[in-house]
Amino acid sequence: MDIKTDPAQGASRRTADMETMFYRGLNACVDMTDFRAQITEFLTEMGFDTFSYLLIGMGNKRLAAPKRLFTTLPEELLDAYDEKQYHSQDIALDYAFHNQRDIFYSDLQEDLKRTSYETDAKLVNREIFNLYRSFGYYDFYLIPMRRESRVTLFMVGARDAN
Repeated sequence: MDIKTDPAQGASRRTADMETMFYRGLNACVDMTDFRAQITEFLTEMGFDTFSYLLIGMGNKRLAAPKRLFTTLPEELLDAYDEKQYHSQDIALDYAFHNQRDIFYSDLQEDLKRTSYETDAKLVNREIFNLYRSFGYYDFYLIPMRRESRVTLFMVGARDAN
């Protein structure tokens, strides 16, 4: 079948074309500002309005606090997160430091709920989930990455998407 008669092939082709355009745009970036603009444009076209790109480790050592390379999260949310120093027990950061498989933040939340015992980390992560929810963020797609010695986390989400 050709693309004209097979809708699945047509969708697959459009996705491949979009991906190619995305990577071409990123490869043409000359600096972090340009990179952020390209990412923002691409994600906005896909319906996402929120993302964060964090440096969380170098080599085998996790940073004491993640370095936000760029983010579109509201300043008030970031201030509340930093004030409580949530980064020290955030399961999303722990997961990303030790894993390279993409995962939904809600899956980590469900795993944490299934533990039968209460710990400080479990309570803190409940607070983190509630903080995100209070700003309308119910889930994120987490993409951990390792390149050379850098360990990063790319979080993508949409406000008020349930």
